[in-house]
Amino acid sequence: MAAAPADTVGVQASDEASTAATPQQGTASTLVPLPVPTVRRWGRQGGYLAKKCFESAAKNNMPTTYAPELKLPYSTFTRDLMDRGNLFEQKIGERLRVEADPARVVVIGDEERDPVTGDRTPESKLRKEEATWAAYLDPNVEFVFNARLGGRFEELLSEYLGRPVSDSDRISEPGAIAFGEVLANGLRAMRFVDVKDHRTTSGKSKPVRHAASPIAEPFFPAAGEVRLSGQLNIDDWFQLAHYHRHGETLGLVADGEVWGAVIGRDEVLVWARVDEARFLRFDEVQYRRGRMSALELYDRDFARGLAVVDNAIARDTDPSIAPIVGPEWDSSCKECPWRAECHKELAKHPGGGVSPPGVSSRHTWRQCFAIDLMEWFSVGHSSCFDTILYMSMSRPESRRIRRRRRSARRGCRRTSRRA
Repeated sequence: MAAAPADTVGVQASDEASTAATPQQGTASTLVPLPVPTVRRWGRQGGYLAKKCFESAAKNNMPTTYAPELKLPYSTFTRDLMDRGNLFEQKIGERLRVEADPARVVVIGDEERDPVTGDRTPESKLRKEEATWAAYLDPNVEFVFNARLGGRFEELLSEYLGRPVSDSDRISEPGAIAFGEVLANGLRAMRFVDVKDHRTTSGKSKPVRHAASPIAEPFFPAAGEVRLSGQLNIDDWFQLAHYHRHGETLGLVADGEVWGAVIGRDEVLVWARVDEARFLRFDEVQYRRGRMSALELYDRDFARGLAVVDNAIARDTDPSIAPIVGPEWDSSCKECPWRAECHKELAKHPGGGVSPPGVSSRHTWRQCFAIDLMEWFSVGHSSCFDTILYMSMSRPESRRIRRRRRSARRGCRRTSRRA
């Protein structure tokens, strides 16, 4: 089930910008961060927290209210996707073993999995982190495939530095890590790579230049130029932003430009700037669409995800605490393990399952260009039409606002008919 944060202002989905092999720095946008509670209750989170359903994240952190047994098993379709992704990663690993220089490229073996649940065993995760650290210490190794950054890696790094370093908010499992120049602290810089069983770009557009490295030489300095049609996938670069922030907290990334790479079905490493403003989104400060970087968008959504998880943990022990997210139907709900529980909650709502009382709907914060939305919802308004009305009262009437309001009305009506 999709969730809509009650304290979020709209994000308008759109196309990405075409980029060159060496892109220029984009204009950064100012974001309104969601305040993170001072009392920390959550554990380490993966990058999926920033790009997946917040309601699902809330239910995952409320074991008393929502027992894990209530989750539905993954469908055959979803299992097939997961298996195909694992097989693709194994294929890339085998290519690296055969084609790359074994002195410069280390391929860590696959993790052991529980025969019943299919999850990775804790012991195999620890061994993977230790192998990542051993490869990092080897000055000849420039690339490690199937890496992992977590508590064990941070313990080894702290022992090496003689001081504690940790990122208690994140756990990272990048597809690979490329090691680069030596930093001022004596450590080698990391650039992160993700492996995805889909095309690196999506959509149809004229071919544009990208920096790319072959599998045989998966190093950033070896990147040449390649032309690819389509646009980079925002979800892939959210993951790279997550890995970068984790490495940045540990002091393992260089200052300046933030580069990352994705290995897709074209089986080359496509490098691009994670901090370049290339994605068209709604600017929450200037109340207009503008180009924003994956790093900016990730920082905002990850902070909100942590607030959602914190709120969920508090609600699990104190039901009187109000939720800051609620369920609503979305195209991704068909494969969500919590869809049955969310359907039950929506069926109880007198509005026909559009959104719970006092909680904004997904269509409100994506389609309605509201002003001061956090304050608006704090007084109990949750209707798209109320938001549209409030917007028209808060800003001078203009052709652009009228056009946006009409578009939002049409979206709300379509949503009501589907519900």
